[in-house]
Amino acid sequence: MPARLIVRVLVALALPTLAATTIALAIAPTRAPVDVRGAPRPLATSPAPTTPGVPATVSASAPTPPGGVIPGVPYGPEPFELLDLHLPDRTRHPGPIPVIVYLHSGGWIGGARSNVADAALAQVARGYAVVSVDYQLAVAGGAGTFPNAVYDVKRAIRFLKANARTWGLDASRVIVMGASAGGYLAALTGASAGSLEPALTGPLATVDSSVIAIVDVVGITDLATFATTPHPWAVPLTDAFLGCPKAGGASGCTPEQLREASVAPYVGPGSPPIFMAYGANDTLVVPASQGEPLARTWAAAHPGDTHAVVYDLVPAAGHNLSVAQIEMPALDGFLDRAAGGGALTTERVLLYGDSLAWESRDAFTSALGRAGITDVITRTFGGTAICDWVPQMRVDQAALHPDAVVVEFSGNALTPCMKDADGQALTGIAYSRKYMTDAQTVMDVFASDGSLVYFAGAPISRRAEAAHDATVATLDAMYADVAASSPLGRFVDAGAAVTAHGGWTATLPCLGGEPCIGGRDASGTPVNVVRAPDGAHFCPAGHPAVGGVTGACPVWSSGAWRFGTAMADPIPLDLAAAPFGAGNS
Repeated sequence: MPARLIVRVLVALALPTLAATTIALAIAPTRAPVDVRGAPRPLATSPAPTTPGVPATVSASAPTPPGGVIPGVPYGPEPFELLDLHLPDRTRHPGPIPVIVYLHSGGWIGGARSNVADAALAQVARGYAVVSVDYQLAVAGGAGTFPNAVYDVKRAIRFLKANARTWGLDASRVIVMGASAGGYLAALTGASAGSLEPALTGPLATVDSSVIAIVDVVGITDLATFATTPHPWAVPLTDAFLGCPKAGGASGCTPEQLREASVAPYVGPGSPPIFMAYGANDTLVVPASQGEPLARTWAAAHPGDTHAVVYDLVPAAGHNLSVAQIEMPALDGFLDRAAGGGALTTERVLLYGDSLAWESRDAFTSALGRAGITDVITRTFGGTAICDWVPQMRVDQAALHPDAVVVEFSGNALTPCMKDADGQALTGIAYSRKYMTDAQTVMDVFASDGSLVYFAGAPISRRAEAAHDATVATLDAMYADVAASSPLGRFVDAGAAVTAHGGWTATLPCLGGEPCIGGRDASGTPVNVVRAPDGAHFCPAGHPAVGGVTGACPVWSSGAWRFGTAMADPIPLDLAAAPFGAGNS
C-alpha cells in the first residue's frame, strides 16, 4: 500500500486495520423524483413471490455468453425489477467468474441501472461480471421505499445465484458495490444478511442473499446524522426514502425509524469485509458523520482482522469520485482478495511527462480504467525533460515491472540536466543528441524487462507555429525512430488529437462523451476550446506557465481530455493482443 495512504488514513482514524481508496456517482440535483412503480408497496409487505412470465430461474441450456452486455433481464415481478449484465471476454476469462452487483446513485429518488461508475466497469476487463440493478425509487410525500429497496437488491442477488450457470457466474463469489445512495444500499445489504430479507416463496426462497464483500463509495450510513446535515437535500431525501411527513425544516422521521434504516445496527462479527471511500470535502455525505463512524464500528466488530475494513478519505475531493482519483490498486487488491486471493489481472502502466502530461493525467488514467487497466502510476511535472526522470525510471523498472510505459516530453530545456557545462540550455545538435540519447536509454531500461514503451508526440504551440519552429516535428521523428528500433517500441501521435491537420488551433468540434461548452465556430459547428490562452497548454482558463509549471484547471479541459485519451487508447489493445508484460500479466 502506498505510504501516503497509510499516513492519511491512520492520522484520520488511528485504526491499524484501515487502508485506502475512492469512487462515486453524483446525485443529480435537477432530476425530478421518479416513481417507476406507480404506488409504492407498503413498508410492511415484501415483493410478490412470483408473477406469470417472470421465472425464478432462467434456462441454462444455452452456452455461456462470450462477453458483452446483456440488458434488461427481469429479476422480479415489478416492471422496474431489471438488471444489466456486463460480462468479460470469456476467451480470456473462462470458467465461473466472480460477480459485482452494482447499485446506482441518485439519492434514493433518481438514477438508473445504466449509470455505472467507471471504477465498477473497469473490473469487467479484469475478469469480473458487473451486474447493474434497478431498485424501487422513492417519491416525495410517498410511503417511502425502505426496506423495499433493500429487498429488491437481495432478490436480485438471489436471482443471480440461482441462475449463475446460465451466464457462467460463480454463485459463491458475489460482491455488492454502490455509490452514494447505492453505496448505502450496498453496505446495508451486506451487513444485514439474515435480516431485512424479502418474504419469498418458490425457488428463490431457498437461495441466500449473502455476499463475500462490500464496496461503499460515499454512501450515507447513519440516517440520524444525515438528516441533520446542513445541506438542502439531506432532509428531503431522508423523508422521501423513509416516507416521513414534513416537519418544517427538520426531518419528520422518528429516532426509531432513522436508527432502523442505518447501517451500524446490523454490523457484527459475521459482516463481510468492506471497502469505503469518501471525499474529504463532501458537504452532502460528510465523512466525519457517515464514513469514519461506520469504519470504526466495522473494525471493532472484527478485532485483529487486518482486512475487515479498507477506508480512504480522499483529500480535496467532493461527492463525485472517479478512477482518476482512486488508488485503483488498493480497490483491485480488495476485490481480488475477497474473490479468492489472487489478482485476476494486474497490468501496470506508468506515465512520465512534462506539463502536458500533468494536465492530461486524469484523462489518461480514466481512459485506461474504462478498459480495465487500473494500476496506473503517473510521474509528471511541468518543465521537466526525459533526463530528469531517468534515475526514477531505473528504480521503477526494478521495483514495479510495468507492462507498459508512456513517455511524453515536448522538448523542455529548463532543468540542470538539459544545460551545458556553463549552465546554458542546450541548443542545436547538442540538444537533439541529448533527447535522442535519453529516449534510447528509456527504451533500453524498460524493453529489457519486456515492457511496451510508448513515445507520445506533443502538439505544436501557437508561438512555434508562428515562428516556423520545427522542434516538435523533429522530436516526433526522433521518438518514432527510437520506437522503431525495438519490437516493444511504439510511437503515438497524441498531439494530433488537439490540432487541425497538424496545425495549431484554438478550438475543435465537440466530441461525443464530453461537455460541449465552447460555443460555435464560424460555420455554426459546436466547438470546445482545446488550447490554453498561452497557446501551448490545454486549460481554456489557464494562467501562463511559470518555469513550465501550470496550475489546476477550473473548467472542462477538452484538450487535456483528448490528449490524455489519445496517449492511452492503443495500450489496452496492444496488451491484449501481445502479452509482453514484465511478469504482471
